[in-house]
Amino acid sequence: MNSTWNYPPGTSQSDLTVRCPNCGSNLGCNCFWEEEERVAVPEGFPPILDACCGGRQFWFDKQNPNVLFADCRVMPDKVVGSGKDARTRRCLPDRVHDFRQMEYPDETFQLVVFDPPHLFLGANSFMAQSYGSLNRDTWREDLSKGFGECFRVLKAGGVLIFKWNECDVPLSEVLKLTPNKPLFGHPSGKAKRTHWLAFWKPDPSRGLNMKKQETKPLVDRIEQMSNADIQLLCGDLSRQEMRTARALLDWVARQMRSDQKPFGDPDDSHAGGSCT
Repeated sequence: MNSTWNYPPGTSQSDLTVRCPNCGSNLGCNCFWEEEERVAVPEGFPPILDACCGGRQFWFDKQNPNVLFADCRVMPDKVVGSGKDARTRRCLPDRVHDFRQMEYPDETFQLVVFDPPHLFLGANSFMAQSYGSLNRDTWREDLSKGFGECFRVLKAGGVLIFKWNECDVPLSEVLKLTPNKPLFGHPSGKAKRTHWLAFWKPDPSRGLNMKKQETKPLVDRIEQMSNADIQLLCGDLSRQEMRTARALLDWVARQMRSDQKPFGDPDDSHAGGSCT
């Protein structure tokens, strides 16, 4: 199968050091890809991007047509070990790219997976060929650019899944490289050094991120609500519950009228005020 490859800026096919096992030319030749059963990337883009796919080890379906598997590396099958310990490693992305400078348009993907290299390794080591390697001099800048690009190509309301192993760099240091905060995360592995985190890109067109002029009709309606309206919404309430509901609604209306900041702005000086 013929394949058209997009190489990182400043990089060409001749820069790849991996050779085709059939003809000996740089990997990317037609004879090699004609022997591979790979899923072609359709016109446009699928909804999911794996920005550092490597060997796709954690994917249940390694040929999922809903995923664009991308990486800066290309490595054909390589067997490590022998007998029952033998294992095969490969890195055959659908598209070759540099996660620090991706060519995709803004807000292209609904879900982005970011599993960048996390170890300082020698350039010629098998681990570096299989999983990539951190640059000791530029890793902070590299990861910062990677986070920025992942959020740029992520659609508003989309989710970023980030995976990191703390063997060489603590997670706390990595999270300093992005202004975005994770929603939640979970450590895994025997030593609890591998972390999975979920980020969410807010959608300013939804939720309560509304400017004051946009919330005025809602505020007016809240202030005009009668006890019967509250009962209709909340069901039968005791006298004390009704007083509490009324106080809460009054507080919400005051916050929404307070200033021109978007309602729910974390810098809102009124946030956390008393409703009594």
